[in-house]
This record gives sequence, structure tokens and C-alpha cells, in this order.
Amino acid sequence: MKIRTLMPVLLIALLLPALAAADVCIKQATHQDGFSMGGQTMAERNDTTVVWLSKVAARSETSEGTFIVRTDKDTLYILNDKKKEYSAIALSAMGVIDKMFPGDDAESKKMKEQMNAMAGMMTIKATVTATEETKEVKGYKCTKYDILFNMGMFQIKTVNWATKDVDIDWAVYRKAAFAPMAIMPGGQSVITELKKLDGLPVMTEGSMNMMGNDVKMTSELISVTKGDAPKGAFDIPEGYKKVAFAMEMGM
Repeated sequence: MKIRTLMPVLLIALLLPALAAADVCIKQATHQDGFSMGGQTMAERNDTTVVWLSKVAARSETSEGTFIVRTDKDTLYILNDKKKEYSAIALSAMGVIDKMFPGDDAESKKMKEQMNAMAGMMTIKATVTATEETKEVKGYKCTKYDILFNMGMFQIKTVNWATKDVDIDWAVYRKAAFAPMAIMPGGQSVITELKKLDGLPVMTEGSMNMMGNDVKMTSELISVTKGDAPKGAFDIPEGYKKVAFAMEMGM
């Protein structure tokens, strides 16, 4: 997974709800400062995340790629829209490397080795701290939550203003929202911790500290609207080729 796109993935995990009745479209604006590391310079990123949700499926799309969660098929699809490729992972296999890559072929063995190596270097941990501080944000009554993500080489600290003034099916929300997070080493324990965030984040402000660099980032809820998702929104587009999962796919 590319470091420069890690924070948007975390924000998607926090912001991806599923309403109980009709399909819903959620739009959010994200920003990440530019930074330099290891001789490479990353430009600042401004993006818009568009999320569509149904009773059993969710689609989250950014300029970097697309996630489709199908709870009815027990599958997370990761799309690389630029290459017109996709990979598929069983939701029930998330966090168990041998189940995520069950084959004995060379590609599966390679991915197991990479995931095990990553687990040793940058297992992700999270701590959610609820506060009693409240305020109105974008018309929603919100409560403040502090979240710390620790990944060994770098840390991400976020301040999240979350609301409960939305009609949410929390069971579907949690399964769909946190599926991308489960790919990462330590992801299952992070998902358990993130469930302590009791509400839908409306505004998130954070900073990522990497080797002395302090990278600022924000996420802001633009809109939440009900309506029918576009036809085929939760299906693999025609012409996309299935490939083995790789950590940089769609991220």
C-alpha cells in the first residue's frame, strides 16, 4: 500500500456508513499536504471520495482507485481503474494471511512472504479516546474523538467530530466500512478499536509524522443524499481483468 494514499483509506474506513432503507451517496473532500521522504517528493493531494451504499453492498471511489464491498458475496473487490484490473478477497479471510492467499502457486507464496514481512515491520495499531467535548459541525451535533494510529515507522493523530444524527444500520456499516482496513497487518484489532467511535465523522483533522516530517491532512463531509445508486455500481465493470491481489492495487 502506498504511504501517500494511506490516510484516505483510513478516512474512508471512518466515513463509510450504510443507511437502513434506500441507497445513499456520501461525498467527502480530503486534503493531504505534500512532503519529501527517501529522496522522493510527494505533491499535495486534494481529492473527492464518492461512496454509494445499499443494504448489502458499498462502493468507495477516489482518483486512486475503487473498493467494492459485497457482504452478500463475502467479498472485497479492489479495482485499479487506470489499468482496468481488479482483485478479490473473501471478507471472512481478512487478517488471516494463509486464507487471504490460499494457493500454493508462486504468486500466492510471494504475497504471503510480503505480508508476513510487512507484519513484522509495520503492524498497525489504533487507540480511540472519546471526550465529553461537543459542538455543532456543518449542522450536525458532534462529539469529539481523538484517534492515534501507530505503524512503527510513522504515526497518525486525528481529531474526529462525529455525529449520531443519522439513520444508520450499524451492522452493515461496520462490515462494509472496515473491510479495506482488514487487509493491513494488525487490521482486525484496529477494527475492534475503531468501533469505539460512536457516530459518523463529519470533520476529521490529522497529522502524519514520518521520519521528522509532519504531514497535515483533513477530511470533510460534503453531503449525504438518498437515491438509487447508478446501475452496476456494485459490480465489476465490463472489460476489467482479474489479477492477483497486490498491496498497491487501487490504493
